[in-house]
Amino acid sequence: MFPDTFDITSVDDLTALNGQLLTALTFLGDQDLNNAFTINPEAITVGDYLALIDAAEASLITTDFSFLALSIPTIRAQLEAILTPDNVPDGLSVQQVIDQSIGVLEDIAAGDFGLLTVGFDAIRAALEGVPPETLLLDAFGFTGPGNPDIIDAFLDLLPQFSTDAFPAWVSGDPHLKTLDGVDYDFQAAGEFVLLQSTDAQGFALQARMVPVAANVSVNEAIATNLDGTAVMIDAADPDPLHVNGAVVALADGSSLDVGEGRIYRRGDVYTIVYPGADGAIGNGDSQVVVRVREGRLDLDVRLNAELLGSLEGLLGDGDGNPDNDIARADGTVLARPLVFSELYGAYRDDWRISSLGDSLFSYESGESPNGFYQSDFPGAIVSLDTLDPEVLATAREAALAAGLQEGSEAFENAVLDFALTNDESFLTSALDVPLASVGTELADTLIGNSGDDVLRGEGGDDGVFGQSGNDILDGGAGNDSIAGADGNDLISGGLGNDNIGGGLGNDTIDGGEGDDIIGAGFGDDSVTGGAGNDVVAGGAGDDTLSGGDGNDSMSGSFGNDLIDGGEGADDIGGGTGRDTIDAGAGNDSVGGGEGDDSILGGEGNDFLAGGGRNDTIDGGAGNDTINAGAGNDVITGGTGADQFVFSAFFDGEADVITDFEDGLDSFFIRRFDPDTGVENINNGGNGLAGFVTAMNIVDVTGGAQMTVNGNTILIEGVTAAQLTVDDFTFL
Repeated sequence: MFPDTFDITSVDDLTALNGQLLTALTFLGDQDLNNAFTINPEAITVGDYLALIDAAEASLITTDFSFLALSIPTIRAQLEAILTPDNVPDGLSVQQVIDQSIGVLEDIAAGDFGLLTVGFDAIRAALEGVPPETLLLDAFGFTGPGNPDIIDAFLDLLPQFSTDAFPAWVSGDPHLKTLDGVDYDFQAAGEFVLLQSTDAQGFALQARMVPVAANVSVNEAIATNLDGTAVMIDAADPDPLHVNGAVVALADGSSLDVGEGRIYRRGDVYTIVYPGADGAIGNGDSQVVVRVREGRLDLDVRLNAELLGSLEGLLGDGDGNPDNDIARADGTVLARPLVFSELYGAYRDDWRISSLGDSLFSYESGESPNGFYQSDFPGAIVSLDTLDPEVLATAREAALAAGLQEGSEAFENAVLDFALTNDESFLTSALDVPLASVGTELADTLIGNSGDDVLRGEGGDDGVFGQSGNDILDGGAGNDSIAGADGNDLISGGLGNDNIGGGLGNDTIDGGEGDDIIGAGFGDDSVTGGAGNDVVAGGAGDDTLSGGDGNDSMSGSFGNDLIDGGEGADDIGGGTGRDTIDAGAGNDSVGGGEGDDSILGGEGNDFLAGGGRNDTIDGGAGNDTINAGAGNDVITGGTGADQFVFSAFFDGEADVITDFEDGLDSFFIRRFDPDTGVENINNGGNGLAGFVTAMNIVDVTGGAQMTVNGNTILIEGVTAAQLTVDDFTFL
């Protein structure tokens, strides 16, 4: 379990504490707690952070979390299903995280907040004496988030990749995949054009390749034009990022605006996002993802349709035709298999950067493009066939041990690189290469790796499994099973009755046409069920759920969710958290759950239940039945003959009905509380009139007020005399 005390001497320690607690606290749906445990240390002062801690502790001790006890078995099952050794804090096992999280929730459900208050006190003690205007980042010796896989709140949210084309990439020593999917090796020494526009769009991406062994080179640096500004990432520098020739120390988890573009950093991964046609960055805009290794780097290139087909360079043109990808500057296509003299002759020379005027790189004193160029490198092509058998066998064992699939392209690249360098980081490079795989019209199984994969099932009942990484997964036609696992995934079910799981991360999921079952998992997910009778569960996180057409069953689960039922007779549950629910057209059934919810029934004869806390409910058009439940609720029936249900009354609570239409709307009153069996009202033997009398109806400012067992109900716009036996049903 957790320690009795917390030693907080750095932002790392603070992040580690957040990482251990947030797995449990995400299930509470308490906004004050969320605010305290999802902060950006670069954007909040010590004073403001301490105020959040105070608010969180106040909310904790004044909130009844006893409802949580009933959900703990479900929460344990969810944690067991999604946690892996890769997404738990360093030094902890999966079982330890589950036991810790469940233990915290059991204590909170029982009203024992000791662990959290100890944590709050440790934070206050660590920050004692620090001027309140100091940025939290500067309050300690900051060295970067301790576990970014768990605490995504420290990170700017990246825009999603473009889905217009498969990724191009450069990896290892170096292996290249063009925009149209052609693989080849290019082990030259010098600075080269990876891609550049052939029209006025001005896109440019350049690579600096340096030798590291006989006939082996790596990418040491890349340079690009980001909205008119030269940007370089140089793995040879302690601070790799250079903007307009100046070194920029970009903190882990932060971002930097460059013109209308932006550069994000997460650990040793730098993501460059280029502004789109609208002049701003957003989902689907072009990106280059750079992974900085020890003295070298790998990169993925994700371009949108605006650029594709109007490019040239070592990574092809992106016109959809792989046959013309490896071509000289004049368009002459190299014959395949590639010939050494052509590849490292005119082809290399065409794409070499030979002058400062053509270069986007920064240079130290005495450096120049020609200084990096070696005309006699490489001296020969090295392949698996040329390796010593013992060296080859050792490299194959290392690749298998790293988890690479034998026979795959990534496996072969890793074996070659490791055999030539004995450097295990090349195995990591192979694992991180984005897979681009397309199925057939049959039932295919497509499995990604730790990179940002693009997997498309096409026809057939496919299994599409993304693993870790920010994946693009498309089931295509057929009844598909799709799992996103870890990462911020973009998932499309396509036509058919699909089963989709988002896993960890902030996922975007579209079920497509068909009766789909979708579980978004942990994270702030966006889910569209599409046409069909879908089952959608948001999971822990602040989710946005849209049912689309059809009779859908939707659950927000834990978090402050935004739910739109769409057309059809939908069954919607908000779960724990402050939810906003629009049931849409159709005869819907809605339960807000625990939290201060906002519920709109929309068109149709709806049943709307608020649940616990203070809800705002509007029935909309139709003959609705509304049971606001516990809390101080504001209820609007909308147009139609609406019925307001009160099954229990709670001393000290005050409800408001804003639009009771006498002669059209009505009340349904339970004489006995169905949960406790306690009598709500007694007619004293005087029939229906006695029950109405027991409602204690009087005129007040703004309308008539009923009071039962200390629970007041204000009915606006009517008088006490208007509320007669004809307006009530008692059961």
